[in-house]
Amino acid sequence: YTIDFIKQFIDQAHDRAIEVILALNGAFPDSIDPLRADFAAHISQNSIVVWDGLTQVDYQNPKNLGRRQAAELIRETFLASLHADVVLVSDLFSGAGDHSTTSVSKLHQPLTAVIFYDLIPLMYEKDYLSHTWVKEMYNEKLAHLNNSDLLLAISSFTRNEGIRHLNHTEDTIINISSASNLSLTAHSNTTPIGSAISTNLRHALNIPTSFLLYCGGADARKNLNRLITAYAAIAPNIRHNCPLVLAGKMPKSIALDLQQHSKKQGLTSNDIIFTGYVTDNELLDLYTHALGFVFPSYCEGFGLPALEAMMLDTPVIASNTSSLPEVIGNPAALFDPLSTSDMSQSMSRLIQDEHFRTELIDHARHQRTLKKKKKTAETALNAIESTI
Repeated sequence: YTIDFIKQFIDQAHDRAIEVILALNGAFPDSIDPLRADFAAHISQNSIVVWDGLTQVDYQNPKNLGRRQAAELIRETFLASLHADVVLVSDLFSGAGDHSTTSVSKLHQPLTAVIFYDLIPLMYEKDYLSHTWVKEMYNEKLAHLNNSDLLLAISSFTRNEGIRHLNHTEDTIINISSASNLSLTAHSNTTPIGSAISTNLRHALNIPTSFLLYCGGADARKNLNRLITAYAAIAPNIRHNCPLVLAGKMPKSIALDLQQHSKKQGLTSNDIIFTGYVTDNELLDLYTHALGFVFPSYCEGFGLPALEAMMLDTPVIASNTSSLPEVIGNPAALFDPLSTSDMSQSMSRLIQDEHFRTELIDHARHQRTLKKKKKTAETALNAIESTI
């Protein structure tokens, strides 16, 4: 997300004669050369700088506190030395278990803008902040978020949550929306709905021609237990030979729990397919050849997988909560994520009704024109310029 967004941001900044400098963290040495190469067509190498970040700064080990505080001061001192008008932070909440260092205004800094993704851990503390060190980290990051001058929210929903819960006014939180990964849009679905995915992938995962797809995280808000229950409630003659594919790597404990839940619902490994990790190309195949994509999450800051599927002409149904109605833009495609009956009915219709699938695709083609990285970057740049 960051790489695609920043490329668009740089290109538009150059069109306005605005200089952009990329500051990379030297604590990740293996990332420096690949990032330099990736951005070569967008920015000069002289405009890519590296600050000497510290390692062993993660929050999991309480002994790292002093090193982390030192790293934050080093980073802010370095950024101040660049004499920039604005610092744009793409991910403030990293650092739980790695060498990331992020902070806002521990020292005097230029105006700081932060891309603002969500407040989901704050809204669902029981699910996300049960460990003391995690809650301490999150509260510290929230303080940094409140120290920022401008928040660039990825949806209207996220913006409204920020206005409600943070020490920011309406004019300091701007909705820039979001957009699908640009690399995905080059692989639009030119094959008939329900056609076979690539032979190697289909055989490797034992996936038939028709299938429903979910991809994304597996944490509580993703609502996968209800998704499985809802799928099991579909009449067997309807879901026969149309399994539910859950794509992506999951923590082993969560995958085992979901598999056990599937068995309790009377489902077999032919009904629910856990792919584990898939490559980008395999994910593209799954997106473009799924009969439909189901996104049952009950809370999303944006919900990028749903938009990615829409960009690839895959029929999408999703929850009617949080940011998803504004992403989908089609009431007919929405269901109540807390009602397995409602979800089951939507999936049944998705499987059986070809006209419904076609309508979903047609509407998505209109909706996705509103979700472009170029427009997102332009809105962000406008907001930053108006704040200086």
